[in-house]
Amino acid sequence: MIPVPLLVLQSSPSTHTNVTLSDSASVPNVKSYLWLSCIIKLTHYFSAWIGSSSFALAFVVGPLTGVACRRFGCSTISILGALLFGLGLFLSAYVDSIYKLYITYSLLIAVGSSCIYYSSILVLRDYFSRNFALVNGIALSGVGIGTIALAPVLDFLLVHFKWRVTLKIMSGMSLVFVFSGLIYYLVPKPDQPSTLDEKTGNKQLLDFSVFQNKAYLVWTVVVVLVMFGFYVPYVHLVSYWKTNT
Repeated sequence: MIPVPLLVLQSSPSTHTNVTLSDSASVPNVKSYLWLSCIIKLTHYFSAWIGSSSFALAFVVGPLTGVACRRFGCSTISILGALLFGLGLFLSAYVDSIYKLYITYSLLIAVGSSCIYYSSILVLRDYFSRNFALVNGIALSGVGIGTIALAPVLDFLLVHFKWRVTLKIMSGMSLVFVFSGLIYYLVPKPDQPSTLDEKTGNKQLLDFSVFQNKAYLVWTVVVVLVMFGFYVPYVHLVSYWKTNT
């Protein structure tokens, strides 16, 4: 029986997984090679699903995050999200299995980021009643600015400290979200006109009547379809550029 070759899988966010055989391993037959190829491909898939499921779950739990903000307040949910986000990053730095990352990264970070993201949007309605579209646009522009500013920082950290230390540093940096959540408590809310829910006495936590609006339903379906390809450049663009230049 031909011994299974020893594999060394070297992976990074910007390169494909390379497979090398140890000098002491025997040359595998065709069946062994095909079996190992399947294992390597499955490793790729399971690794890719860690980030993909984190992105997806952060938006999937959005309705629940909105309900939580409505019931407990945006400040509380923002701080809770910051703690979950930081905890997920910190624990991810110590995992020794891909499957554990599904808990620490895909779940904790996704729920934490969802709480932070949606509370930062929903809190605007407590402070602004006029020019809400402009205010919302300015607030969301911080996502793009932060992404651009953080990209070279992450690249520097990954090159000099590797991914585990980078996750620990990012965990510490995430404490800034706790302070931003505390600001919601420090800044008093101005008196605002009654909301539609207060006027109509609607106390439903989840109101599915919005899907009766055909325009909203079409918009929701279109956004879901767009998101299938939205994050593809984020994941594959750098690898594609390095491979073809």
